[in-house]
Amino acid sequence: MGNLDVERDWSFAGDICEGMAAVADAQFVGDVILASGTTVRLSDIVAAAFRAVGIDDWQAHVNTDPALVRTEGQVRRFDVTRAATELGWHAST
Repeated sequence: MGNLDVERDWSFAGDICEGMAAVADAQFVGDVILASGTTVRLSDIVAAAFRAVGIDDWQAHVNTDPALVRTEGQVRRFDVTRAATELGWHAST
């Protein structure tokens, strides 16, 4: 894996589909960001996945490779204010 310290908005696809339906229903014209507005560190997701199968020492099973580190920023957080104010839409997950 690359950088396990990155933080991303891991939005639920079902929420995004509901957001797209809200855009269509409102006949909204313009740009709006559909996302949860919350970031989670990749290492936390990996740890949770390993815990789900009964492995607590996930670090012993995961290798990182600097060649796989992406060049964009460490944290990717989106401002979802416009989706809330213009469409009344919020991610539920």
